[in-house]
Amino acid sequence: MSDPRLPSSRVTVKQVAEAAGVATSSVSRVFARHPDTSKRMRARVLEAANKLGYEPDLLARGLRSGRTATIGFVVRDISSPLFGDIVKGAEVKLRRAGYSILLANSDGDADLDTAHIRLFNRRRVDGLILSLESESNPSTLRALGDLRVPVVLLDREIPSLQQQRVTAVLCDHRTGARDAVSEMIAVGHRRIALITGPETIRPSRERLAGYLEAHRSGSLPVVDEFIRLGSHSERFGRRQTLDLLGGAEPPTALLAGGVQLGIGALNALSEVGLVPGSGFSVAVSDVIPALSLLSHPLAVIRRDRHRMGEAAAGLMLTMLKDGASLPEPVSVPTVYSPGQLVAPVPGNVTTVDDPREGVNSQ
Repeated sequence: MSDPRLPSSRVTVKQVAEAAGVATSSVSRVFARHPDTSKRMRARVLEAANKLGYEPDLLARGLRSGRTATIGFVVRDISSPLFGDIVKGAEVKLRRAGYSILLANSDGDADLDTAHIRLFNRRRVDGLILSLESESNPSTLRALGDLRVPVVLLDREIPSLQQQRVTAVLCDHRTGARDAVSEMIAVGHRRIALITGPETIRPSRERLAGYLEAHRSGSLPVVDEFIRLGSHSERFGRRQTLDLLGGAEPPTALLAGGVQLGIGALNALSEVGLVPGSGFSVAVSDVIPALSLLSHPLAVIRRDRHRMGEAAAGLMLTMLKDGASLPEPVSVPTVYSPGQLVAPVPGNVTTVDDPREGVNSQ
């Protein structure tokens, strides 16, 4: 005898309605999560559907309603704990509201961002959450301009999209970078390097702004050679650190604007025999569990990644409400946590005023 849960033909809404003793419209309201549905009716319909092995046709429902209950999500690298935490925060909140996520990786390729945006648009997603590789890539901007669904940008600013339903979750990278560099200046460092991602995205520009602000506050001249912008990869962090250390007057401290950059920098220091925290200081934006295995606590700039995801989902859900006005961007703070890998330069006596006043005051 065949298993009644595995019928030869697809179970229909009409069959579920007959089994539950309700109208077909009631079954549709239950699976559409319509508020005008009693708990008793919902229980009857779900019990009947379970017994019959009914699965709602999401494609057909989407064609009728104009919505698919899916959100497209594009990140650089889902294997990164940073993006994993953000996606998880968003997914939980969206799932509770009845939405699913379609996830894609750009692998640091702006053209892949474009391809994913166009693909999700063809799939009729209800909205997009995007961590773009570039804010100025022409093909990406054209693809975004063609959208008619809400968009939440993760730590990105694109002024040309102001006329569309676009908002953002923005991190205060400037404060974290300023506080980290101020700490380095306060303990005697005068040659401080910054390695971070490309200037085509907001986090890099904000970290650079914080770095420069700390130099101004500490009356410390900026050495352009010590500023390296370009990529978030471990390879870039390692290569730039080695190049900096090979100079005539190398830096004695380094701020890495990303976890992978920080790992690359630490590997480079190990290659040349420098011990972080003993003559050379290092601070890293963001942190992953593996870095906690270091013999000395790492100086890090922290942000609540889970909160970023929740905030992005919340903005998206607000925009998906009929007639809802465009919500203002949400700001997420960054907090510098000093560690033993930021230490005084051996034999150096600090004589300038301590620029750390106000550090971690937020």
